[in-house]
Amino acid sequence: MQPNWGIGKPGVEGLCKGSTIRIPRGFDDVLDEYVTNFYYWEHQETDDNVIEVLDSSGDRRLLRLTGTTADVGHYDGSKPDNNILVEAWFDRVPMSDELLDAIIDEEIAKKPGATAKQTGQIMKVVMARVEGRAEGAIAAAKVKAALS
Repeated sequence: MQPNWGIGKPGVEGLCKGSTIRIPRGFDDVLDEYVTNFYYWEHQETDDNVIEVLDSSGDRRLLRLTGTTADVGHYDGSKPDNNILVEAWFDRVPMSDELLDAIIDEEIAKKPGATAKQTGQIMKVVMARVEGRAEGAIAAAKVKAALS
């Protein structure tokens, strides 16, 4: 079984070489959800997370991720936290059609009675939200279809 480390922080995909993002706690009390999650035998949040972009090439990023997590099976504090370090190339994952459709629907709903004449206005907001994870031509065709 290969370890898996999920980082759900918005904007991580847009980081460029030399950028750093810090996520101090793996659980967001305000959102009441995990924003980082390390998986080996079971899911465990990570704290003191630092994501550094060491290099980039197209849709790939060389990242160094560091963090700490409780020893799986010893959540009572009887063992010290584990320090985790991952340095690897990561590929940007394209946005799913379902998520793109949901974003388009949300933006169109903000403009009741919108027509094809507002396609450009809606596309500007949609493309800002997708952060380069969807093709502009595909998004434009979906917006036009939704407004027809």
